[in-house]
Amino acid sequence: MKNIKLFVMAAAVLLIVSCSWKIPESVSVKTNAEYNFTIGTFSEKLSKYLSVDTLSEQIKSSSSELSFDVYDYYPDEDSQKVAAGGSAMQQFLVDFSLQEIPIDIGSYLDKMDFADKLKGMSFDQTFDVPDLSVSSFEEPINLSDINKKIRENADLNFGAITIPHGINGTLSEEQCPLQNVTVNAPEFKALEFYSGSLVLTIICNQPPVVSTNLKIFLLDGDDKEITSVSNVDLLTQSEIFLPLAGKTLVPKMKLKVSGTSSGGTSGNNSTYSISASFSDDSTISRATGLTMSIDPVSINQAVKIGTEDAFVSCEIGDKSETEKSILSITTKLPDGWTGVTATREINLSGAITAADAEFNKTNEFGEYLINRNLALNGKTYSKKEIDGVVSGDIDVGGTINISLKKADIVLPNGEAPKIMISTSCSITKVTSMTIDLSKYESPIETKVEVNEDLPSEVSKFIEKIQLNPSGLNVKYYNMLPEGNDIGFTVNSGFFGITNETNSMNGGTGTADAPSESMKFLGSEKTVITASEKIIDFSAEMGFPGKTAENPDYVTLTNIEIGKSYAVGVTVEPVFDWESIKLKTANTAVEGNVDTGLNVSEIFKSLTDELGDDSFISRIKLKEIPLYLYSIVPEIVQDFTFTGNLTAAAYDAEDKRVGDEIEIEDNFVISDSVLPALQKAVGSDSIVTGFGDASQYTNIADLFNVHASGNIKIDYNFNLGKSDAGSSDPTIEIKKADLDELGEDSVSIMLHARLILPLELSVARLDGNSNEPVVIDIMKLMDLEPGDDLFSRNEPTDLDDLEKYIDAIETAGIRYSVKNNVLQSDKVPHIELDTQDDSLQNEKYNISFSTGTLNIEIDDMKDILRSYPFSPTVKLKIPVGTYKIPRNAEAGVGFSVYIKTDGTVNLFGGDE
Repeated sequence: MKNIKLFVMAAAVLLIVSCSWKIPESVSVKTNAEYNFTIGTFSEKLSKYLSVDTLSEQIKSSSSELSFDVYDYYPDEDSQKVAAGGSAMQQFLVDFSLQEIPIDIGSYLDKMDFADKLKGMSFDQTFDVPDLSVSSFEEPINLSDINKKIRENADLNFGAITIPHGINGTLSEEQCPLQNVTVNAPEFKALEFYSGSLVLTIICNQPPVVSTNLKIFLLDGDDKEITSVSNVDLLTQSEIFLPLAGKTLVPKMKLKVSGTSSGGTSGNNSTYSISASFSDDSTISRATGLTMSIDPVSINQAVKIGTEDAFVSCEIGDKSETEKSILSITTKLPDGWTGVTATREINLSGAITAADAEFNKTNEFGEYLINRNLALNGKTYSKKEIDGVVSGDIDVGGTINISLKKADIVLPNGEAPKIMISTSCSITKVTSMTIDLSKYESPIETKVEVNEDLPSEVSKFIEKIQLNPSGLNVKYYNMLPEGNDIGFTVNSGFFGITNETNSMNGGTGTADAPSESMKFLGSEKTVITASEKIIDFSAEMGFPGKTAENPDYVTLTNIEIGKSYAVGVTVEPVFDWESIKLKTANTAVEGNVDTGLNVSEIFKSLTDELGDDSFISRIKLKEIPLYLYSIVPEIVQDFTFTGNLTAAAYDAEDKRVGDEIEIEDNFVISDSVLPALQKAVGSDSIVTGFGDASQYTNIADLFNVHASGNIKIDYNFNLGKSDAGSSDPTIEIKKADLDELGEDSVSIMLHARLILPLELSVARLDGNSNEPVVIDIMKLMDLEPGDDLFSRNEPTDLDDLEKYIDAIETAGIRYSVKNNVLQSDKVPHIELDTQDDSLQNEKYNISFSTGTLNIEIDDMKDILRSYPFSPTVKLKIPVGTYKIPRNAEAGVGFSVYIKTDGTVNLFGGDE
């Protein structure tokens, strides 16, 4: 709708200055040339504001208790007009019930809430027995840091070395003999290193005075070099690093020192004590004969087992002696590891619980760090809720204390290898399974308890109901194994059923051939509505395993893993009545029905959009046919239904406004059957359904008083009996007679149908009989008072545009208005008032046709210089009668024309 903002004033100059248009590289206009540019089009269907849906919403919000339906009304004669090339007026039909007195009491009871709740016990459900077995669930376990343990426990004993003073040359072997190195801890045969250094801290026991250039060797027991370091000056160095990467240490080694020394006084010696440790980056790749303990290893494994939400638990059994249910846990030592011993404490928690002592550990030795199994026969698998999350995981947890005794271990790349804990769970049989019926997508209703009042229509108009055995019929199939029986208990004082029980036996029926053996029917009885005003009913299905604590739990037995078992129940209330006795003596049928309608409500969607409903008081509706029906089925003999109906308008305080209209007897259609509403083929539009179409009352005058409330229908009737000589004030109606007649209508009814044709008139005003209705349509254009028509933020600067504007001789807007909303010999028009009396043309009128608006150039300049430019745009509808056709739509198309009187280069090229 924003395009409409160029409604009148977006003329020639806007083609040049508009920022929203794509500007060509150069533009020039020539003498006597005329140019046309399309601005755009706009259209809107009336159905946006007035339709079956909008009327339904308005009636529902205004009269919440009314039972009604709204239809599009398109009678055959209108469709014939359209087929012949003409048009047809839009009409709506509102169908609503004033009063209903039930005759077929069985079908009436079947529509009550308690009947729906009983039917709600019906279900079809498949119970799946899950396969809880897990072939192998593996997770890595991190061994403790063996390298760190070796570094921490290392205890290497080095003897002291002595360097004589005053040598000032090469040291001899006699001067620096070999020193034994003893490894006190850890105990090993060989340590092969992957990385790191042996750090020797060498401290002189006296103030150091000798400068050295030594090579220090670490030798094995055969005096072969293991590692060495050169250029050691004991005068300045106190810490040296013997590289270990790729080297092998043995328990007994020797330290060799060679090289030169200088300084000191001859005859004196310097003694150096040595301590050793492994650098923090020291790692081994292999150890043989290693003895030590390492830090405990923690186990925390969650074995994932998936089940449906409804699954709660199951009891585990063994399928046979050779097919047992077992949970196994294994962890192998890394390749190349021997001499490893361990103590373990492993427990199960979560869905299955077990203490360490319950495991069979017979084979937990040798290459296995863990190798145990647990017999699951007699165990329970049960999902657990932790912190609001329900899980079926089996949690394996515990500790392994590992000791190395003369062990051979391999650490590839200097790191302890990861080992895998593998848990498998083989469940070959479940002896029972518990499920939660409330967790299914469509929860199963196992219990219904209702106490519902008889509808007032029954207790007021029916004196007695003679019931044949009535209650419940239950069809079912239970394909669970035998023994999985589902009990059913029914109680109803109203129907004479006292604690009747039956069972839906397992292994009975199929979905295609359900069992029909279960019936819960009371004895024949007479219901006196004056005293028996409440229908009580309780029905409960007793699934096996149901408890007071968990009423939705079901425990199934004798089931097989991986199988699905179907159970279905269909609950049907049985209301088998023999006869009723209809009251006639001094029985009044009276009431007041709010139709939810008035003129303001009919056009509310439109006036809400406009933000103004002041014009509604000028709108008059020409004709509103109201059809009223008094329906008495043929089966009701010797019956009279007399009284009067009136219709009136009411204000918001429920006070009558103006005169009421009395519906005369000859305008009330009396029949035995309510005429059926007939729909057009392939459409929801109603084509007929009134009986005698001439028997209606025009209630347009009630709408035209424009009351603040709604139109209401008042009725006051009396039931009577035409057989004046009878002493029995009731009329007996037998179901057998009703069945024999096969009547569609099974109620005595007061019913109404209202036609709403969209033919209206603009009323004259006292003192100015030709004053049109004026509607401000700015809001339909998405504009508020004070908004700039061109959506600018400031006035348009024309200083640099004068030469371009002066090249234009005339400019204007050509428009084409499409209007089939208001059909009449009167012609509405739109008035745009610039609100600026200094302009040569202050106002512009746009007719509902095709035309041109010429805009003076000076006016255009003044408009563009003013800010904000906020004209008023008003629709003016003359006094007269109008019809709104089907599929009514309004629209407008705009184009700008420009006529020049010379050639002027607007921009680009040579200016």
